[in-house]
Amino acid sequence: IKKEKSSYASLEWLYYLLNKISEDSCRNLYDNLKKEIKNSFIGKQIDAEITKKKYNKLGTFARNFFIVNTNSNSFMLSNARKKSYVLVSFWASWCKPCREEFKQIKSILHINSNPKIEVVCISIDKDSSSWYKAIQSDSINHWKHFIVSDYPKINSDSMYIFNNYYIDGVPLNILIDKEGYIIGKWDGSSSKMLEKINKIVQVPFPN
Repeated sequence: IKKEKSSYASLEWLYYLLNKISEDSCRNLYDNLKKEIKNSFIGKQIDAEITKKKYNKLGTFARNFFIVNTNSNSFMLSNARKKSYVLVSFWASWCKPCREEFKQIKSILHINSNPKIEVVCISIDKDSSSWYKAIQSDSINHWKHFIVSDYPKINSDSMYIFNNYYIDGVPLNILIDKEGYIIGKWDGSSSKMLEKINKIVQVPFPN
């Protein structure tokens, strides 16, 4: 990529590397490309994806989002994070690792909703009935649930969230503290996430 600054093939390689290297590395490779390559349609898309990776970095202030579920119940991140930690979990009913993680998170939080951590589940299911059945089957209906079945359609309502967070697949979990900063981000199944949640639950919650 560094040598082929004027090649569209470099863009294809960079797209492939998006979820494999850091945001800083992606940005450096992108900035090295010729202007006409960066200004192409694909070039602008990659630029936007790299920017979203920046939003997801540990220690950054989590970008606010508002979402409404099928029952017209809504959630706004800025309101919730003032009261508790927020775990935003991107998942799908067909994702076995997602559902297995939910079982373990539920166990750590002692099945009932824990006041220290609010779990917000955002599904990319295409079939809302499968989504609903999974929630009932896994006994996680006490968490907040939303479905964005139009993902990744451009200009859909779901893009309000997906334009602010780099989501390459599920499971993806983002943990946000009361001050609104990202203190954990895990792509795929992660024992470290469960350890982090367990640690938060055990520590006395400050007033």
